[in-house]
Amino acid sequence: MEKPKTEKPTQVINDLSTNDSKREIDKSDNDAILHALAKALRKLPLNDTASLYDHYFEDTYAMLTRRFSGQLEAEVIELAADRYFTKAVDLRTGMPKPSVYSPVGVFHDVFAEALAEWEAGRFKKKYV
Repeated sequence: MEKPKTEKPTQVINDLSTNDSKREIDKSDNDAILHALAKALRKLPLNDTASLYDHYFEDTYAMLTRRFSGQLEAEVIELAADRYFTKAVDLRTGMPKPSVYSPVGVFHDVFAEALAEWEAGRFKKKYV
């Protein structure tokens, strides 16, 4: 390595890249996703004293970002929450059905269904 010509060369710290501006834009989208997810999970009961938000918010968000990267939309989360309620909650008691062993897994399934429904709806509005 070549020695610098001065004793104390100036250091240029330029850690900005083109990705930084994209991260700022994504940050506002990400906030909307987080707010929509928090709102949706607060409505879904885990038991008589807690909601899915209380125990599964982080896990659900991590699953969504891993499995549906680039496909997260607040509207889809709302649709998924409605589908979750229909599939996993006993309408007589308002409590989760005993068959729900993995709330995050169920949310994965209903999100995939909601995403397909949302994309079909967008297609229908655009082309029909």
